[in-house]
Amino acid sequence: MKRFLQCCVYSLKFMVRFREHSDNERMRKYVSIVLIPFGIVKYIQLSLKNLLHVTGNNRTQKCAVVVIVKDERRYLEEYFDFYTNMGCDVIVYDNESRDDLKELTERFDKVIYHWWPGRKRQIDAYNDAVNCYKNKYRYMMFFDADEFLVCDRLFENKKLTEILDEIFERNPKASGIGINWLVFGSSGRKGYPAGGVIDSFLWCSEDEFERNQLVKSIVIPERIAGWVDSHLPSSVMGYHMINMDGKRLVMPRNDLPNDKSIRLYHYFCKNEEYFTEKIKKGFADRIANEKIEMFYYCDKNNIYNDKAMKLKKVMTGAEETVC
Repeated sequence: MKRFLQCCVYSLKFMVRFREHSDNERMRKYVSIVLIPFGIVKYIQLSLKNLLHVTGNNRTQKCAVVVIVKDERRYLEEYFDFYTNMGCDVIVYDNESRDDLKELTERFDKVIYHWWPGRKRQIDAYNDAVNCYKNKYRYMMFFDADEFLVCDRLFENKKLTEILDEIFERNPKASGIGINWLVFGSSGRKGYPAGGVIDSFLWCSEDEFERNQLVKSIVIPERIAGWVDSHLPSSVMGYHMINMDGKRLVMPRNDLPNDKSIRLYHYFCKNEEYFTEKIKKGFADRIANEKIEMFYYCDKNNIYNDKAMKLKKVMTGAEETVC
């Protein structure tokens, strides 16, 4: 019940804007309580629209990736190239970067930039993206800047939207898909590589590594009630999140499905120097800092995996075209 009420309130446009101007956690909680009735009304309205099929989604539009970043320009050009070549727009929420990120985004026609100040703003960014763009995009993917979607069928000249269309046609009550991580280690690198992430870090964990149980989400935005967790959203009445096997998901951590044809390659570690900088920045979804022990725990280099590198070449036309 608590998660449901938080979802109803956090997704309100007023709450998203209020949290931009107030970092006071006690005040945020007080305002949340006051707004509960309004949040429930919004949830009912969204649910009725979906149950009656009265939605404004323009089904001709494509897919968008939503990402919140802070001082990550070093690797973002590769990220923008990867997803725009996949046929996606990239919606960037800049959480007070000091590295000229806006200038970089202006080089890309398919990258949409939002300045997004304040602490603990990732959930707000996700809710804002659904509120602002749910009538524009058929699908929205909510990933971090170190997460790259790798889909086997993209090697078969399939477009991402076509692949997702087929999944949702088989699962008409699905609001979205939880895609499991595949965590990559440092590949033994100590400093920053000259190239990008995909070409530089080619050793990953085994599937059995417990962090690979975590999922991130691809959603039909009009079927999403809101976000209180950066991994898995809450759905409107009558819909639910699924994994790649079509099984219902209720928690962010889940056993790997049998169907592993779509994975989210998570370049969590990169190198110790990068991870030390990551610690200083803190989390985007809560007021806390990562620990260096997590780097050593996740620095798994068990299996050589260059599939993302090959997919990047396919999408840029170095080997063959995707669509």
